[in-house]
Amino acid sequence: LNELAGEEGGWGSLGTSISDGYIRAVFERAYQRLGCNYEVLSCYVQSAADLGKVTAAAVMPLLRGEVKTGCYFLWPVAITDGTCRTPGYVEKTALFECMKEMELAGVVTSFPHSAALYKLLVSKDWCSYVCTNPELRTPATTKVMRSMIEQNPEVAAGTCLSALCELSSSDGLVSRGVAKLGFSWEASDVLSFTSKWDLSKKLETLLNGPGCEADHVIVQEFVPSDLEIRVYCIGGIPVKMLYTKFCENTEDGSFTSFKSVAREAAINMWFGGNEVAMCHAEAEMCTLTKKWMKWIRGVDCKLPSFLRIDYFVKRDGSSAVIRTGEITEAGASCLGWADGWTATFDAVINAATGLPFPQLLPPLNYDIELSARLERARKGGHQYHHHHHHHHHHH
Repeated sequence: LNELAGEEGGWGSLGTSISDGYIRAVFERAYQRLGCNYEVLSCYVQSAADLGKVTAAAVMPLLRGEVKTGCYFLWPVAITDGTCRTPGYVEKTALFECMKEMELAGVVTSFPHSAALYKLLVSKDWCSYVCTNPELRTPATTKVMRSMIEQNPEVAAGTCLSALCELSSSDGLVSRGVAKLGFSWEASDVLSFTSKWDLSKKLETLLNGPGCEADHVIVQEFVPSDLEIRVYCIGGIPVKMLYTKFCENTEDGSFTSFKSVAREAAINMWFGGNEVAMCHAEAEMCTLTKKWMKWIRGVDCKLPSFLRIDYFVKRDGSSAVIRTGEITEAGASCLGWADGWTATFDAVINAATGLPFPQLLPPLNYDIELSARLERARKGGHQYHHHHHHHHHHH
């Protein structure tokens, strides 16, 4: 598969984590780091049935190294095997069974994550589990069972909205938000809705996709936001932030176009030039990210080598309201962050081999940075001047 999505898809020159370019780059980096000190056994699969043949009995005798680790460059989907024409997508049960079988044989998964954590992230189940914990700031989320939608979509939509009202921390009725499927990729199965009737239609649309085997639809309340900030974490520590905006396609409520802007532009576009407000938001996201890492360590004691958390940011006077949008697994797009690939690959290689990091990126220390920036912003009368934008973190 040689899939290079353009800027819109946001995958950059290596393509997605299921494309040849990406996989080759991982192993080129491994060779740079490890020399000829390792061996790779590659299994190519064309179907869920093929994955069933990747058994511990077949694979284990061929693994001769001391440390045994597994990388799975496949995307699990809830689509009947064979109906999905996109290479690299595989029926989810088959993939997780294969991963678990290898894990049971003692092969630690180093990419993307242990089967348990990977499943929790890509199923998006975590949203339902944590939305009642105010500390983690996840929008109110509920699941609408497929059976209920099949029986009566409007009743299902009404029941769903009443559940969201009960779960929501904001007062008043919930009548708009997004409906989405778990195990879906590239924002294609995320639709916004503006009323109960609209939601009932969107629930049906989502389940009527070709071969769709999802047994429920995930529905979240609407979160007002000016921009999204993506926080990249390596070894559980925030090392990079990207300032982005997903634009809604008004015709069908999908979110297809995407743009990433420099910090300075983000401050001017969304914060009216007020750097202090942005600093506060950044410091708050670092704090929130630490809370998320704690939660994730409750799921898997081994810190994830790489994780991206996307936050919704809505400016509110001199500060901003932050909500958690998405937690994205290793292999996530690093578009707009030139060193992102190397940093990710190094983190994965280190997790796989237990080697120390050769050039660990400096953590974003927004507490120290915040006070310096506040001082500077005060002197500059809260305006963001051009000569400030040279403070990159990675020199």
